[in-house]
Parts: sequence; structure tokens; C-alpha cells
Amino acid sequence: MGRRRGDPRLRAGADRRARRGSVRAARRAARGRGEADGVGGGWFGTLGYALGARVEALPPLPPRPVPLPAFSLAYYDHVLRLDDAGGAWWFEALESDAGAERLRSRLETLRARLGGAAPAAVPYALAPFAPRPGPDGHEATVRWCRRHIAAGDLYQANLTLRLESQLDGDAIDLFAAAAGRVRPARAAFVGDADRQVASLSPELFLERRGRHVRTAPIKGPRRTAATATTTTAPSARWRHRRRTARRT
Repeated sequence: MGRRRGDPRLRAGADRRARRGSVRAARRAARGRGEADGVGGGWFGTLGYALGARVEALPPLPPRPVPLPAFSLAYYDHVLRLDDAGGAWWFEALESDAGAERLRSRLETLRARLGGAAPAAVPYALAPFAPRPGPDGHEATVRWCRRHIAAGDLYQANLTLRLESQLDGDAIDLFAAAAGRVRPARAAFVGDADRQVASLSPELFLERRGRHVRTAPIKGPRRTAATATTTTAPSARWRHRRRTARRT
């Protein structure tokens, strides 16, 4: 694996100017933005809950309406990253002598795309979402959880409501439109030939920087401007907790 490289030659801000510089200059720029470790490249994909059974004893998982693999990962030796603070795109790569020419060619291709006009949005259609197994089934599950909590069998239960829809079009177009409109704290699109995942989430499961691991899960619904003046119940309040754990 080669060096991590953040190349300032691909920088398209409001004026879409391209700047040139050395690897050393790129690292100085990254440190100035507070991103000394950058991204560079690596393994990207999805990890399923079933992987937990490989490291600890767990009861069998319930059957899934749509079976998914335990994991789906792919290796990328370069990424194109948007700097939200500065509005610039950065080309970062795990450089090696064997792949240097290919990465330079990829850089020029991406620079040309960013320097041109933005492509028109591709239309798609999304049918209304419907709960599965339905409202009655969800209410029955809630009652079941409450009974077992009252009996002392459970301390808490993570219960979710499954919503299903039908997409006519490409999932990447749905993701691009939703991310631009919702602007979530974190978003990701991962896709291959068989399945695609469009994730729009306020949660940070785990983030590792050096020897520190941070998690920032949600703690209830987020108050919006529309509800801030009309809702005062404690259940509508939320607190975003951040915990930092030092690896030992």
C-alpha cells in the first residue's frame, strides 16, 4: 500500500479554478483544514448485523423480508471528496508506483468533469411508503415489548418500523435529490450490481482517529423551527451526546 495523498491539483470551488502543488503542500493544506489523516482510499461498503455472531454468542436473527449478505466491501485506491467548509473538491489517493499513471489519468478526467457544466438531474419516481407488516402488526409488537419489559424480561427493546416503496429509476438519483434536500449530518451511497444502499442519517456509529473512538447516536427526535414554538413536552426535547473512548 502506498502513501496517502491529498492532491491540491484538483480543486473546484465557486470559480472552478484548478491549482497545482506538491504532495507536501497538500498535506499542509489538509492539516490547515484540521484533516491531517484525510481519507485517501481503502475499503468501503456495508456491514450487516449478522457479523456480530462471529465475535460473540448471539441468538438467531429473525427472518428478513429481503435477505442481505453479512457484508459487502470493495477496495478503492482513490476518492473524490467534497470539503463542505471551503466548497472545494479534493482528489485523494493511496499512491503507488504501479498505479501512478492510472491515477494521473483519473485525476484529469475528474478535473474535466468538475470544470464543465453540471449534468441535468435524471428523473425518477418513488411510490408512497407503506409500513410492513402494517400498523396492526407494529402495534402488536409494541404491546409485546411492553409486556416483557413490565415482567422484567427486557430492560429495553430497539424496535423499528419497516417502510417499503417501489423505485422507478436509479437509486443514485434518488440519493442525490434526497441528500440535497434533507442535508443530513451524515450520508452515504453504496452500490453494486445487485443492490444499492442510500443512507441519510443523523447518527455516528463509530469514528476512529488514531487511538480515539467516538460515537454520537441520536437521542429522540430533532426539534425543527416549526415545532420549537408549539411543542414543549419533555419527549420532544433531545440531547446529542458525544462520547469519546480511548483505545487501550
